[in-house]
This record gives sequence, C-alpha cells and structure tokens, in this order.
Amino acid sequence: MFNEIVTWAKQWPNADVNSIKLGPADATEDNLERRNKMYTGAGLEFDDDDNENRTGRSREMKASKLIVLSSWKKENGGNIVIQNIDDYINELIKENESLKREMENKKLRINSLNQKLTIMESKTIKGILHRTSRGIIKFLNLIFKNR
Repeated sequence: MFNEIVTWAKQWPNADVNSIKLGPADATEDNLERRNKMYTGAGLEFDDDDNENRTGRSREMKASKLIVLSSWKKENGGNIVIQNIDDYINELIKENESLKREMENKKLRINSLNQKLTIMESKTIKGILHRTSRGIIKFLNLIFKNR
C-alpha cells in the first residue's frame, strides 16, 4: 500500500513530502525492523530520537527522491507474483473441476472395494457361520414364537 502512495506521489516530482513521525506504538519487536526497512527503502531518511531507531521524524525531501520499491516482486527475489485475476479464477475453476472428478473416481473405487470386501467376507468361515446363525435364530424364533 505504501508503495502505491510513493508511486502516486512521484507524479509530482517537485512536491514536498510531509514529514513522517515514527512512534513507539508501531516499534514493536516484530515490526520495528520491517517498518524501518520499508521507509528507508522508499528513500526516506530519519532523524531518530533514540539509538534503537524506534522513534523519530523523516527529513524534508522532494517527491522525486522517493524510490518505488520492487523488491517484493518474485522476479526481484521477493515472494509475490502479480497475476491476472481472470486467469487466476479460471485456474481455480479448472482445479475445482479436477478435484470433483478425482473425488467421484475415489467414491467409485471405495464402492468397488466395499463390494469386493462384502463378497470376500461372505466366503469366509466367519461369514458362513454368521449367515447360518441368522438362519438358525429365525428358525428358532418361528418355533418358539407359537408357544
């Protein structure tokens, strides 16, 4: 976002850049180095109030001295790739369709394996005994139900 402001401000190279005040609130341990690197990378110079560069003010300068950062770009060693949003959405749609097909194939495979398992279980001694015992129980129920 800050880089967009720098890009915008450079349209008026002779414009004065307002001083930026660095306060302790955004000088937390996990943010201090990142914050200072961002501002100095954009060409701002600071007069610090302390030795740890936690607080201070940027020096006066012209917009022409600002530096548009590009280190964030993948081709410059960064970790961000600029993508066309339409292309990205189309890729997501294709990936989603592919995953749906894969899921359907896996469901079919699971059903097939379950059928094979059922057939295999029915041919085991345990399966035969299970079916036979059900038949015997039904038979006994018929006999003793009438008594």
